[in-house]
Amino acid sequence: MHRLAIASCVLAAAAFAQSPLSTLNVGGNQGNQGGGIYFNLTVNQTITINQIDFRVAVAGQPQDALDVWLGPTTYVGNVTNAALWTLVSSTQSVAIPNDTLAIGPMAANITLGPGSYGVALVAQNGSFSHSYTNGDGNATPGSGTNQTYSTTELTLEGGAAQNAFLQGGVFQPRIWNGDIHYSLGGTPIAVASQETYG
Repeated sequence: MHRLAIASCVLAAAAFAQSPLSTLNVGGNQGNQGGGIYFNLTVNQTITINQIDFRVAVAGQPQDALDVWLGPTTYVGNVTNAALWTLVSSTQSVAIPNDTLAIGPMAANITLGPGSYGVALVAQNGSFSHSYTNGDGNATPGSGTNQTYSTTELTLEGGAAQNAFLQGGVFQPRIWNGDIHYSLGGTPIAVASQETYG
């Protein structure tokens, strides 16, 4: 009987995600209002993202939201081609505080299957600016000591920023400040991928 109870506890513990995946919350740098912040996300098993908390440098309006875009398997070399990116969801309208984390429940949850994704986070309607941290490595995602964050289910490698979303100069390394809250399972959304031909 005791063995059965212990086995049940072990199986129950395995069913819980290590959510959230958290990066930094120290700021130190910021982009223009409406700019984009980019990172790579590697998913090891299917997850459903239900909330994204994000650090804001310049506050927006109470009805503002964070838009979540997915691109090719990496943002590197792909942040000036809008055709490669798809808006997949936004947070619900949330209060956007100044120089702190905004709590952002998703308006529609995002389910991602195993694989690699380029991720872009953008102020909806260009209404606020991201607060982020300079990476201590180089432009290769994850190269510095403050550029990689992991749980059992996923790994985030940062990152870059632009003062205008998907256009203009790219500043890197820049590390997004925030938390990705998720649960295990779900039906993954269909997203385009980029592969080398030949």
